[in-house]
Amino acid sequence: MNTNNALLSGKVATITGASRGIGLATAELFVQHGAKVLLNGRDEKTLQAACARINARHPDACSYLAGDAADMQVPQQLFDAAMSRYQRLDITVCCAGIAARTPTLDESVAEWNHVIQVNATAAMLLAQLSLRHFAKQRSGKLVFVSSTAAKSVNLGASPSYGASKAMLVYLTRHYAAEFAPYGVNVNAICPGATQTEIITTWTPEHRQRVLDALPMGRMGTAQEMAQAILYLSSPHSDYVNGESMMINGARFMD
Repeated sequence: MNTNNALLSGKVATITGASRGIGLATAELFVQHGAKVLLNGRDEKTLQAACARINARHPDACSYLAGDAADMQVPQQLFDAAMSRYQRLDITVCCAGIAARTPTLDESVAEWNHVIQVNATAAMLLAQLSLRHFAKQRSGKLVFVSSTAAKSVNLGASPSYGASKAMLVYLTRHYAAEFAPYGVNVNAICPGATQTEIITTWTPEHRQRVLDALPMGRMGTAQEMAQAILYLSSPHSDYVNGESMMINGARFMD
Protein backbone atom coordinates (compact mmCIF):
# COMPACT_ATOMS: atom_id res chain seq x y z
CA MET A 1 0.00 0.00 0.00
CA ASN A 2 1.11 3.55 -0.74
CA THR A 3 1.54 4.96 2.77
CA ASN A 4 0.87 8.46 1.41
CA ASN A 5 -2.74 7.32 1.07
CA ALA A 6 -2.88 5.60 4.47
CA LEU A 7 -5.95 6.67 6.42
CA LEU A 8 -4.34 6.32 9.86
CA SER A 9 -0.81 7.49 9.22
CA GLY A 10 0.90 8.44 12.48
CA LYS A 11 -2.02 7.32 14.65
CA VAL A 12 -1.86 5.02 17.68
CA ALA A 13 -4.71 2.62 18.45
CA THR A 14 -5.51 0.31 21.33
CA ILE A 15 -7.66 -2.71 20.47
CA THR A 16 -9.11 -5.14 22.98
CA GLY A 17 -10.14 -8.67 22.05
CA ALA A 18 -7.38 -8.50 19.48
CA SER A 19 -5.82 -11.95 19.55
CA ARG A 20 -8.30 -13.29 16.97
CA GLY A 21 -11.47 -12.56 15.03
CA ILE A 22 -12.69 -9.01 14.47
CA GLY A 23 -10.12 -7.49 16.82
CA LEU A 24 -7.16 -9.05 15.05
CA ALA A 25 -8.55 -8.26 11.59
CA THR A 26 -8.93 -4.65 12.72
CA ALA A 27 -5.35 -4.53 13.97
CA GLU A 28 -4.03 -5.88 10.68
CA LEU A 29 -6.07 -3.38 8.67
CA PHE A 30 -5.08 -0.44 10.88
CA VAL A 31 -1.39 -1.24 10.43
CA GLN A 32 -1.85 -1.42 6.67
CA HIS A 33 -3.18 2.12 6.89
CA GLY A 34 -0.21 3.48 8.80
CA ALA A 35 -1.21 3.10 12.45
CA LYS A 36 0.71 1.62 15.33
CA VAL A 37 -1.41 -0.76 17.39
CA LEU A 38 -1.38 -1.99 20.96
CA LEU A 39 -3.26 -5.27 21.22
CA ASN A 40 -4.97 -6.74 24.25
CA GLY A 41 -6.37 -10.22 24.83
CA ARG A 42 -6.34 -13.08 27.32
CA ASP A 43 -4.02 -15.53 25.56
CA GLU A 44 -0.46 -14.21 25.63
CA LYS A 45 0.92 -16.85 23.25
CA THR A 46 -1.74 -16.10 20.66
CA LEU A 47 -1.20 -12.36 21.04
CA GLN A 48 2.56 -12.74 20.76
CA ALA A 49 2.24 -14.79 17.58
CA ALA A 50 -0.25 -12.34 16.05
CA CYS A 51 1.97 -9.39 16.86
CA ALA A 52 5.01 -11.16 15.41
CA ARG A 53 3.15 -11.80 12.14
CA ILE A 54 2.15 -8.15 11.88
CA ASN A 55 5.65 -6.89 12.68
CA ALA A 56 7.16 -9.21 10.09
CA ARG A 57 5.30 -7.25 7.42
CA HIS A 58 5.26 -3.86 9.18
CA PRO A 59 8.27 -3.56 11.51
CA ASP A 60 7.62 -2.10 14.96
CA ALA A 61 3.96 -1.42 14.16
CA CYS A 62 2.51 -3.77 16.78
CA SER A 63 2.90 -4.39 20.49
CA TYR A 64 0.68 -6.20 22.97
CA LEU A 65 -0.39 -6.39 26.59
CA ALA A 66 -1.92 -9.66 27.73
CA GLY A 67 -4.76 -9.46 30.23
CA ASP A 68 -8.29 -10.71 30.80
CA ALA A 69 -11.06 -8.15 30.28
CA ALA A 70 -12.68 -9.61 33.40
CA ASP A 71 -9.80 -8.06 35.37
CA MET A 72 -10.83 -4.50 36.09
CA GLN A 73 -7.18 -3.44 36.37
CA VAL A 74 -6.51 -4.21 32.69
CA PRO A 75 -8.06 -1.05 31.18
CA GLN A 76 -5.76 1.16 33.23
CA GLN A 77 -2.77 -1.04 32.42
CA LEU A 78 -3.59 -0.89 28.70
CA PHE A 79 -3.98 2.88 28.68
CA ASP A 80 -0.76 3.33 30.67
CA ALA A 81 1.08 1.04 28.24
CA ALA A 82 -0.04 3.15 25.27
CA MET A 83 1.16 6.32 26.95
CA SER A 84 4.46 4.75 27.97
CA ARG A 85 5.26 3.15 24.61
CA TYR A 86 3.88 5.72 22.20
CA GLN A 87 3.25 8.88 24.27
CA ARG A 88 -0.09 9.26 22.53
CA LEU A 89 -3.42 7.61 21.83
CA ASP A 90 -5.75 8.47 18.97
CA ILE A 91 -8.11 5.50 18.59
CA THR A 92 -9.63 3.03 21.04
CA VAL A 93 -11.51 -0.03 19.81
CA CYS A 94 -13.36 -2.06 22.45
CA CYS A 95 -13.81 -5.47 20.87
CA ALA A 96 -13.42 -7.90 23.79
CA GLY A 97 -16.54 -9.95 24.36
CA ILE A 98 -17.94 -13.26 25.51
CA ALA A 99 -21.30 -15.00 25.15
CA ALA A 100 -23.04 -17.35 27.57
CA ARG A 101 -25.30 -20.13 26.30
CA THR A 102 -27.10 -20.97 29.54
CA PRO A 103 -30.91 -21.13 29.18
CA THR A 104 -32.70 -18.01 30.37
CA LEU A 105 -34.19 -19.54 33.51
CA ASP A 106 -30.94 -21.17 34.52
CA GLU A 107 -28.53 -18.24 34.16
CA SER A 108 -26.96 -17.50 37.52
CA VAL A 109 -26.13 -14.10 38.97
CA ALA A 110 -22.44 -14.98 38.75
CA GLU A 111 -22.67 -15.79 35.04
CA TRP A 112 -24.76 -12.69 34.35
CA ASN A 113 -22.23 -10.50 36.17
CA HIS A 114 -19.29 -12.06 34.34
CA VAL A 115 -20.75 -11.37 30.89
CA ILE A 116 -21.69 -7.79 31.82
CA GLN A 117 -18.26 -7.22 33.35
CA VAL A 118 -16.33 -8.40 30.29
CA ASN A 119 -18.59 -6.98 27.58
CA ALA A 120 -19.68 -3.68 29.10
CA THR A 121 -17.89 -2.69 32.31
CA ALA A 122 -14.37 -3.25 30.98
CA ALA A 123 -15.30 -1.27 27.85
CA MET A 124 -16.70 1.54 30.00
CA LEU A 125 -13.51 1.75 32.05
CA LEU A 126 -11.25 1.90 28.99
CA ALA A 127 -13.63 4.41 27.41
CA GLN A 128 -13.39 6.68 30.46
CA LEU A 129 -9.61 6.71 30.28
CA SER A 130 -9.62 7.28 26.52
CA LEU A 131 -12.27 9.99 26.58
CA ARG A 132 -10.47 11.96 29.26
CA HIS A 133 -7.33 11.88 27.11
CA PHE A 134 -9.18 12.60 23.86
CA ALA A 135 -10.96 15.60 25.39
CA LYS A 136 -7.64 17.11 26.45
CA GLN A 137 -6.10 16.68 23.01
CA ARG A 138 -9.34 17.78 21.28
CA SER A 139 -9.49 14.72 19.06
CA GLY A 140 -9.97 10.98 19.22
CA LYS A 141 -12.04 8.08 17.93
CA LEU A 142 -13.74 5.54 20.19
CA VAL A 143 -15.41 2.49 18.60
CA PHE A 144 -17.40 -0.15 20.46
CA VAL A 145 -18.06 -3.56 18.95
CA SER A 146 -21.64 -4.25 19.94
CA SER A 147 -23.98 -6.73 18.21
CA THR A 148 -27.27 -6.97 16.37
CA ALA A 149 -28.41 -8.58 19.63
CA ALA A 150 -28.40 -5.06 21.10
CA LYS A 151 -31.26 -4.06 18.79
CA SER A 152 -33.06 -7.35 18.18
CA VAL A 153 -33.45 -10.73 19.87
CA ASN A 154 -30.79 -13.44 19.90
CA LEU A 155 -32.28 -16.63 21.30
CA GLY A 156 -29.01 -18.45 20.61
CA ALA A 157 -27.33 -16.78 23.61
CA SER A 158 -28.22 -16.03 27.21
CA PRO A 159 -30.02 -12.71 27.83
CA SER A 160 -26.88 -11.33 29.46
CA TYR A 161 -25.21 -11.17 26.05
CA GLY A 162 -27.80 -8.97 24.38
CA ALA A 163 -28.15 -6.84 27.52
CA SER A 164 -24.41 -6.19 27.66
CA LYS A 165 -24.28 -5.27 23.98
CA ALA A 166 -27.28 -2.93 24.38
CA MET A 167 -25.31 -1.15 27.10
CA LEU A 168 -22.64 -0.36 24.52
CA VAL A 169 -25.22 1.16 22.17
CA TYR A 170 -26.39 3.49 24.94
CA LEU A 171 -22.83 4.40 25.93
CA THR A 172 -22.16 5.24 22.29
CA ARG A 173 -24.98 7.77 22.26
CA HIS A 174 -24.23 9.25 25.67
CA TYR A 175 -20.49 9.63 25.12
CA ALA A 176 -20.97 11.05 21.62
CA ALA A 177 -23.34 13.74 22.85
CA GLU A 178 -21.14 14.62 25.82
CA PHE A 179 -17.75 14.66 24.10
CA ALA A 180 -18.58 15.90 20.59
CA PRO A 181 -17.77 19.49 21.65
CA TYR A 182 -14.21 18.30 22.33
CA GLY A 183 -13.69 16.96 18.83
CA VAL A 184 -14.25 13.34 19.88
CA ASN A 185 -16.17 10.76 17.82
CA VAL A 186 -17.85 7.80 19.50
CA ASN A 187 -19.51 5.15 17.36
CA ALA A 188 -20.23 1.43 17.36
CA ILE A 189 -20.70 -1.42 14.96
CA CYS A 190 -23.36 -4.06 15.48
CA PRO A 191 -22.17 -7.19 13.66
CA GLY A 192 -24.56 -9.94 12.78
CA ALA A 193 -23.46 -13.53 12.32
CA THR A 194 -19.74 -13.44 11.58
CA GLN A 195 -17.27 -16.18 10.77
CA THR A 196 -15.22 -16.01 13.96
CA GLU A 197 -14.31 -18.39 16.75
CA ILE A 198 -17.43 -17.53 18.75
CA ILE A 199 -19.70 -19.42 16.32
CA THR A 200 -17.90 -22.67 17.11
CA THR A 201 -20.09 -22.79 20.22
CA TRP A 202 -23.22 -22.97 18.07
CA THR A 203 -25.07 -26.20 17.47
CA PRO A 204 -25.36 -27.28 13.82
CA GLU A 205 -29.10 -26.66 14.03
CA HIS A 206 -28.65 -23.10 15.24
CA ARG A 207 -26.04 -22.40 12.57
CA GLN A 208 -28.43 -23.55 9.86
CA ARG A 209 -31.28 -21.45 11.30
CA VAL A 210 -29.03 -18.40 11.17
CA LEU A 211 -27.96 -19.07 7.58
CA ASP A 212 -31.56 -19.62 6.50
CA ALA A 213 -32.50 -16.22 7.95
CA LEU A 214 -29.78 -14.26 6.13
CA PRO A 215 -31.04 -12.57 2.93
CA MET A 216 -27.49 -12.52 1.54
CA GLY A 217 -27.18 -16.24 2.20
CA ARG A 218 -23.87 -16.06 4.06
CA MET A 219 -22.28 -14.83 7.24
CA GLY A 220 -20.03 -11.81 7.36
CA THR A 221 -16.28 -12.00 7.76
CA ALA A 222 -14.03 -10.47 10.37
CA GLN A 223 -12.38 -8.46 7.60
CA GLU A 224 -15.72 -6.92 6.58
CA MET A 225 -16.33 -5.83 10.18
CA ALA A 226 -12.80 -4.43 10.36
CA GLN A 227 -13.45 -2.29 7.28
CA ALA A 228 -16.37 -0.65 9.07
CA ILE A 229 -14.23 -0.04 12.15
CA LEU A 230 -11.55 1.50 9.93
CA TYR A 231 -14.12 3.86 8.48
CA LEU A 232 -15.30 4.92 11.95
CA SER A 233 -11.68 5.43 13.04
CA SER A 234 -10.60 7.45 10.01
CA PRO A 235 -11.11 11.03 8.82
CA HIS A 236 -13.82 9.74 6.48
CA SER A 237 -16.20 9.55 9.45
CA ASP A 238 -15.41 12.89 11.08
CA TYR A 239 -19.08 13.94 10.92
CA VAL A 240 -20.42 10.56 12.05
CA ASN A 241 -21.06 10.54 15.78
CA GLY A 242 -23.27 8.51 18.11
CA GLU A 243 -24.13 5.88 15.51
CA SER A 244 -24.39 2.13 16.00
CA MET A 245 -23.96 0.68 12.53
CA MET A 246 -25.80 -2.56 11.75
CA ILE A 247 -23.64 -4.89 9.62
CA ASN A 248 -25.55 -8.10 9.13
CA GLY A 249 -26.34 -8.85 5.51
CA ALA A 250 -29.83 -7.26 5.57
CA ARG A 251 -31.24 -9.52 8.28
CA PHE A 252 -32.00 -6.68 10.71
CA MET A 253 -32.38 -3.01 9.78
CA ASP A 254 -32.78 0.20 11.79
